Amino acid sequence: MAEVPVGVLVVGMAVAAADFRLTILDDIVFFVLSIIEAIVLVAVFCFYFCRFGCLI
Repeated sequence: MAEVPVGVLVVGMAVAAADFRLTILDDIVFFVLSIIEAIVLVAVFCFYFCRFGCLI
């Protein structure tokens, strides 16, 4: 088995850590956008329901 230089391992670990942080950030952004979308959909539904009194 060939030995891997320590520098390569450190860079690889840093890239993996950054990728992991980006994955968590993506999950948080997606979660927040999902909540905002749900609030907007409920607001639009309530507006039309109160305005017209029916779903059609």
